[in-house]
Amino acid sequence: MTACHSREKVLYLQDIVVDTPEVAQAPQYIRIEPGDKLSIIVSSSDPQVASVFNLTSMDRGTALTTQTNGIRSTGNSNRYNNNGFGLYTVNDRGNIDFPVIGELHIAGFTRQEASEFIKKMLIDGKYVTDPVVTVEFANLHFTIIGDTNSATYSISDDQINIIEALAMAGDLNITAERDQIYVIRTENGLRTTTRVDMRTKDIFNSPVFYLKQNDIIYVVPNGKKTGEYSINENQWKNPFIYASAFTTIVGIATLIVSLTK
Repeated sequence: MTACHSREKVLYLQDIVVDTPEVAQAPQYIRIEPGDKLSIIVSSSDPQVASVFNLTSMDRGTALTTQTNGIRSTGNSNRYNNNGFGLYTVNDRGNIDFPVIGELHIAGFTRQEASEFIKKMLIDGKYVTDPVVTVEFANLHFTIIGDTNSATYSISDDQINIIEALAMAGDLNITAERDQIYVIRTENGLRTTTRVDMRTKDIFNSPVFYLKQNDIIYVVPNGKKTGEYSINENQWKNPFIYASAFTTIVGIATLIVSLTK
């Protein structure tokens, strides 16, 4: 750390009180949105009955068509998980096309809520007596840019906070402004930008402490770093630099010629 970076500028959670319990924000689980891809697997004590409700890698067409008890249904899928089961894409109405049952509206549900909802539909419809429904997100990610390791990072869990996200990116650079972290979020067609300060424990109560799918985190570099960039950029715009470089090259060339004579 250089002398110009004071502790106050780079330390996290400076006002935290050690060994003092505080009320924690309730965990926020990521909820299903249009465009999400989901792995939905139905299990049962009767695997043959349950298999009707699973998209598999054998169904390589644009859709899966099934027929059970005279009921025909089509379930769309365009990708597959590691176990060979198909992935459902939530459409712009928040629905998926589920085998046999048809369209199910699951937007706004957590994974667990979606699982319980589908389980109830299977039992109430007398399709499966003892279903176990596993719902997993397949395409969760967030993007981080600015004064850190900029990239788009996949999320394997449906609960992730901003501290975990920054850790995934290898932490902030020493030149990053800890009090100027912006989370850009799009919900219901509206984009909001929220500023957070990593130097204070207030971050734990921020509405963006828990991230959502497709969030963008922007880390602002400090003035010194941006100033250095401006200086370097302006130097190359200075014609005298090119003139000086040309003079140096000519001088070296002349010296080489004179030495070889």
